[in-house]
Amino acid sequence: MRYNQVYLEDIAWVAPQNVISTRALEMKLKPALDALGIPVGHLEALTGLKERRFWDPGMKPSVPGTEASRILLGRNADLSSKIGALVNGSVCRDYLEPATATVLAHELGLPQNTVLFDVSNACLGFATAMSVVANMIELNQVEAALVVSSEGSLEVVENTISNLLSNPSEKALLAAVPTLTLGSAAVAMLMVNKRLSKKKLQFVGGVSLNDARQSQLCIWGPDTGFPSSIQHTMATDGKTLLETGTVLAAKTWDKFSLETGFDKKSAHAYFCHQVGPIHTSMVFKTLGLDASKDYSSYEVHGNTGSAALPLTLGMGIEADAIQPGQKAVLMGIGSGLVCTMYALEWHV
Repeated sequence: MRYNQVYLEDIAWVAPQNVISTRALEMKLKPALDALGIPVGHLEALTGLKERRFWDPGMKPSVPGTEASRILLGRNADLSSKIGALVNGSVCRDYLEPATATVLAHELGLPQNTVLFDVSNACLGFATAMSVVANMIELNQVEAALVVSSEGSLEVVENTISNLLSNPSEKALLAAVPTLTLGSAAVAMLMVNKRLSKKKLQFVGGVSLNDARQSQLCIWGPDTGFPSSIQHTMATDGKTLLETGTVLAAKTWDKFSLETGFDKKSAHAYFCHQVGPIHTSMVFKTLGLDASKDYSSYEVHGNTGSAALPLTLGMGIEADAIQPGQKAVLMGIGSGLVCTMYALEWHV
């Protein structure tokens, strides 16, 4: 899908104050690691992750999601009255129902005619919500919209550590490695019609492909609100996920290039869903892309679920990784499997 009228006006993000190093996490796991003959330090070396951040125990996702949204609206007060939709794309939600978008809208004081709903698509929930909002803007259904994600991983990480301590095994540890890279963050994005945009960062369009045969490779459940009275767990077949995800990414890039006109030299920067250097390196190598143009937030934030891609984009914009007159590509592979790629062009 290509868009002519859709622009990304601003991104605001909030990170938790509770910073947990991978070394500290490994010390919690030390009895299990000792039982398996694995030295402390191996997890950090394997994942490339130095630290991650967690919200305070018991914090509902809507709380930091509201904070990020208020920061965003505070910077764009002149556009607040134009917002016609709020879509929440988090894996983590306050409840199964109502939609967390309604909680956010209440806290933000959005009017009754605001369209409100949640989109769920694993780690690509935010990216999927962007395309939904882009369609609404392109069709003139709304002039502007908020996309929000607020992910909290403390509970599932603590449950994983507890399970490994109770029953250590190489198989269980291998399946738990992706879980142990999870972090937390909240992000809010303002998307607007071209006539409202002052930033001139165009959402050119993009594509998504799936390989639904792989829907059992990464499972997080049970499906309840957060925090949960039922123990959340997550198990991942990382090796197969990497192999099949890379194949899917190659197919998606071919379709993306045809749809958007972006080739392997078009982008000045890449902003990806954050799953670690091994995955990123393999995808860039397979696609023949310049890995030096990849902007990463992974080393200090980890995998923050659906917030990872917009968080990385927001940080990259702040760091001048993309500037006016340049183009960028957003890429992500999420459980399912689903691969999404978007093109951005920052007009002068």
